[in-house]
Amino acid sequence: MLLPGNCPRIVYTRTNEITDEDQNKFFGLTQSHIVVTVEIDWYERIKSTTIYRYRLPSDTFRLFDEYAGYYISTQTVKPVEIEPFNNLLDQLIKLDIEVRFTPNLYQLRNAILTYYFKASVVSGDFGTGTGAELYNDVNSETGSYEPILVPISEVANYDVRPKHLAQILHAASHCGN
Repeated sequence: MLLPGNCPRIVYTRTNEITDEDQNKFFGLTQSHIVVTVEIDWYERIKSTTIYRYRLPSDTFRLFDEYAGYYISTQTVKPVEIEPFNNLLDQLIKLDIEVRFTPNLYQLRNAILTYYFKASVVSGDFGTGTGAELYNDVNSETGSYEPILVPISEVANYDVRPKHLAQILHAASHCGN
């Protein structure tokens, strides 16, 4: 995605299975098939950031996560080309991606996690244990969590949700073995 790597964002994609109600709720009147929502505080940083695309030889890569589109290589690779990208918002618009700004992502995050279309929540503060969800009432609709440290090799022994994440972590711990 053409945003700084640590920029908190929510990205969702229109699918054929989306209901009319969800279409109206999440896409409104946009014709874009992809919507990216970021926090307002990131606007200036996004405008002034240059990111780089590294083109890598594909022969050692394998599909790691089809849903997220991740490919991994167990070998060291050197880029065959490095391409800078600036004017990131313009780049997203050229790709017909709708960019939305909001003061806080949590309300959208909580709404989107109850639906079944392709979406991902990406946050630069992941794993700090300081998110708003940590302070939710245990009986709230979105629940709460207790962050714990678990050796990656033992993740499969826990009730990690979503299960998809547990499978990714488990596969990563065995990569190259």
